[in-house]
Amino acid sequence: MLTRLRSRGWAAALAALAAHPAPAAAQGPDSAAAAAAAASVAAIPAGARVRVHTAGGERFHGRLLVRGPDSLVLSAPPPAGRRGAALAAVDTLWVQRGTAAVPVGVTGAVTLGALGLLVSQVFSGGDYPECPGWCVAEAAARGAGIGFLLGAAVGAFVPRWHRHRP
Repeated sequence: MLTRLRSRGWAAALAALAAHPAPAAAQGPDSAAAAAAAASVAAIPAGARVRVHTAGGERFHGRLLVRGPDSLVLSAPPPAGRRGAALAAVDTLWVQRGTAAVPVGVTGAVTLGALGLLVSQVFSGGDYPECPGWCVAEAAARGAGIGFLLGAAVGAFVPRWHRHRP
């Protein structure tokens, strides 16, 4: 008897769902994708640096000047001036968010810190009594500091791109 009640409950729930279709299903996949693309592009601030990859394989970049419900306009290098693209033709959109100064700085700190530790270990042996135990830690800390500064200086010129799918 319990299984009969369960099956009746499921049948009633399925009938209720079939009688009231979801609004997104009535729109169709193309209009839902277009609405998602427009909402995605609306979240990008004006003036942001953007890279566009179209479905046809074309790639271009510039600052976002105008974003409409179905297109976007970028500032392009001097010969073109402005470049427009329909959102339907955009395959992938990349937005620049800062630089890679911190990640590259951390990589430099780890690398030169380890190198400083290794070199100071070599010179702190029995043949070099003028370098006590704290000398090893100091060399590692100095190497890490110099590595972070050098890495951050290099990383400041490397833009960080975040994938943004319209």
